[in-house]
Amino acid sequence: MKKSESISNLAKALIAATRQIDSKVLKNALNDSLGVNYADLGAIIDAIKAPLFDAGIVVVQSPTASSNPQEISLTTVLLHETGEWLEDTLTCPLVFQDPQGFGSAISYVRRYCLGSMLLLYSADDDGQEASRRVIDNAQQKGSPETVAAPEKRKAPSDASLPPDVQKRVDSWLNTIKNASLSRLETSRTSAKTTFAGKAFEIVDRAFDVRIAALRAAARQTA
Repeated sequence: MKKSESISNLAKALIAATRQIDSKVLKNALNDSLGVNYADLGAIIDAIKAPLFDAGIVVVQSPTASSNPQEISLTTVLLHETGEWLEDTLTCPLVFQDPQGFGSAISYVRRYCLGSMLLLYSADDDGQEASRRVIDNAQQKGSPETVAAPEKRKAPSDASLPPDVQKRVDSWLNTIKNASLSRLETSRTSAKTTFAGKAFEIVDRAFDVRIAALRAAARQTA
């Protein structure tokens, strides 16, 4: 974390703003693919904007270049009207390297940067915890062979997908089949904003298959 030479005024302002911010942000969005609720970026901003402005603080968030093309970095700055500032940068995996994947990753990281810097409570219901729930549900169904069973299910036909959509689906499927569990956990939610209809069904099924297979492999080696 970086800061200006002095943050005495900013510190006082942050204390005043924090007193006015409801830390339990309303979970106003639904992740249909995981069946869980979460607070979207708009809900986070609505919760903090007025108290911060009243305290003379503005938030600036900007993507920053990363030396690794498979990562994305975001810098969040809390800027006080006196010129004092406090900033931090978060880097996370960029699993799907297309405009939709980039946009979804930015929104995801913006939410969590704001939440962590301003003490907002919004459980990771559309990220790690939700993905773990999918895995645990699969585990409860039986043996490793049963867990891996989704691989045998017939995937929805993609014959009618437009060429540009099919190309994007193929790119995602290739990434999913080689992704680690940690990357799957941070990326599954972006599928809902990238695909719809049959394309989404295909991609979402691939997530189920890969997560179940990784979990089965982990159980066999435990």
